[in-house]
Amino acid sequence: MLNTLKIYVQHVLVGKRCGFGVDIDQGERVFIPPNLVNKYDLAEGTLAQMRVIPNSSRMANATKYQVVGVIAESVTHSVDAGESREEETPRVVVAKMEDRILGLLSEPDNQFAHRATEIASKLDATNDEVQSALGKLHRDGEIWEAKVSRLGSQKKASYCLWALDDDWFVPEFE
Repeated sequence: MLNTLKIYVQHVLVGKRCGFGVDIDQGERVFIPPNLVNKYDLAEGTLAQMRVIPNSSRMANATKYQVVGVIAESVTHSVDAGESREEETPRVVVAKMEDRILGLLSEPDNQFAHRATEIASKLDATNDEVQSALGKLHRDGEIWEAKVSRLGSQKKASYCLWALDDDWFVPEFE
């Protein structure tokens, strides 16, 4: 079912150039694929009418829609979006680690539970940066955490697994 919604672009992942936005009427999250981010030069703060379909991936619980088209004449860039895209400072990279994690786990090949070290390796980031961002995402309710203990008598988990959907912790049997 194709809908046209007014979308506010909240985040654009620099390395992947994909984006995430929110439907300003319903508050639902949307995924914006890289080809549309590049074609319409979408940046954080951009407002536009976009054609969306229901997200058919496992991410449908976290991101309800996927953008399939942009109405070009409706694109309104924020005042800040006109600034040149200079190389980001480390302070900005740390501030956007949460978005990088969400982007990584949104990719179809990465839709399974990960250890923090695996995420850090895939993002070429330090384990401390990733652990801090995962903690924030968990406190905000955007990511699931499963604590795994080897022995029942342990007071502290052996390790933690992180996922965008609780179904990722349960193996599929056919």
